[in-house]
Amino acid sequence: MKNKKGFTLVELLAVVVVLGIIGSIVTTSVMNIKKKASDDVFSKLRKEIEDLGPEIYTHEMLSGDKNEENSFYTRYKKNTSFIITIDELEQKGYLDDVKNPYKTNEECDGYLKVSKNDGEPKFSAFLSCDDNVENWCDDYPCATLSDK
Repeated sequence: MKNKKGFTLVELLAVVVVLGIIGSIVTTSVMNIKKKASDDVFSKLRKEIEDLGPEIYTHEMLSGDKNEENSFYTRYKKNTSFIITIDELEQKGYLDDVKNPYKTNEECDGYLKVSKNDGEPKFSAFLSCDDNVENWCDDYPCATLSDK
């Protein structure tokens, strides 16, 4: 009887194929989890921008900012609708840099749309990061940056 030592080429090939299949399943799962996490961060960013609207309006109404010519409160009183860009929110200190959850070292673009709804302000956020865009405009046409 012959003494066998080691693995045959077929056995090694079978192990490599099985490891390849397991690796592809794990990689696909990790990529899906990462994409879902980025989608969640993206949605939270949009919601955070939208939630800033009432806070800014209240802050400027109660503080002296409502007397400023370019304050958001003054623009609201003069217009039926207008937009506040992310850059404006950052410049006034209402928002930190909006980082792209899909790519590092990139920022997102977007705006907060303010419109009047029966005399009350209504706020909607538009956010664009990379190829991912979410736009919740509810019952009215979405604003474009030219609405500024």
